[in-house]
Parts: sequence; C-alpha cells; structure tokens
Amino acid sequence: TGRWMGVGGGLLTSGFIAAGAASGPANTNATEIWNGAGWTTVNNVTDARRYLSGGGPTTAALIFGGGPAPSVPNQKLTESWNGVGWTTVNELNTGRQYGSGICGADAQTNALFAGGQVPAATGKTEQWDGSTWSEVALLGNPRAQMAGSSAASSTAGIVSGGQPYTNVTEEWTKAVSAKTVTVS
Repeated sequence: TGRWMGVGGGLLTSGFIAAGAASGPANTNATEIWNGAGWTTVNNVTDARRYLSGGGPTTAALIFGGGPAPSVPNQKLTESWNGVGWTTVNELNTGRQYGSGICGADAQTNALFAGGQVPAATGKTEQWDGSTWSEVALLGNPRAQMAGSSAASSTAGIVSGGQPYTNVTEEWTKAVSAKTVTVS
C-alpha cells in the first residue's frame, strides 16, 4: 500500500509499516509485514492517522501519537501489536505529532516518545513501561521531525536534528535522563 508519514519498525530481516497518509487527504490504517523477501498485508491499526511514531519488532511493536491532519488535534492514542493484531492500550499524557519514537526489541514494555508538536515544537518526553506513559526529562532543545534511534533495548537512545532546523543530538538513558551533544 503506497503511503507517506506512516510508522515503521523491525529488526534485521523483518519489518513492518503501519498507518500513514494515502493519496490525497485520506489516511490509511493498513499494516504490512516485510519477511526479507516481500510484503504481506496483515490486520489494520485501530485508527487511521499520519505523523505518528513508534517501533519495535514485527512480533511486539508499539505505535503512538499522530494526527489525522496538521489542522486537527493531536492524538494520544497508543496501540500495541502482538504479531497478529493491534490493541488499543493506555494513552499518552499529551497528544502530539511529528515526535520521535525510541523503541527497541522491548518496545511493548519500554519505549520513549520525545518531542513533537502540540501545536508548537515541544521538548516533552514520555516513557512507556508496558502499561502507562510517564513524563520524564524534557529534551534540552524543543523540536519536532527529528530522527531517533535505540539499540536492542529502549533503555537508551538518541534524537538528532529536527525542526526548527538544528544540528543538536541528544542522548537519553534511563539512569541519566537527557544529555545534549552538539555536533557540527
């Protein structure tokens, strides 16, 4: 299914892509799994939306936030994937779009949602513990549309770049919270 502004995740030779914007103003709730050789359509996400975040493996992913369109209120919705279908779980504290999802293999029990727009750029960061979202240390530089990454575990990750345009990279670890590293 062709789309843009969806969310994806996966590890090594398998991955997924979910939701996003279809052609024109419509959103899609389609989910597809990559098995290393081709795409397979699987069960749809609960709510079609774009500008969302998330990640994790194809057997245990998490997606959150987003919005139907830039002019519509941001969503707090969080959905969990068990390899077969999506289930709605507890919502974010603050709905936003264009944030960075930092999700490793343990996404269903430990994930971060950093930054985004509410409607202006924010430094808000929330951590998922498997059942609820909690507000944790703010980003040092409020922004949206940044790149984010984590290792196999979501206990540490980075966000880099973003809007407003910046070359700032910030590192987050569960033990230390946030540390700003500026790279030219």
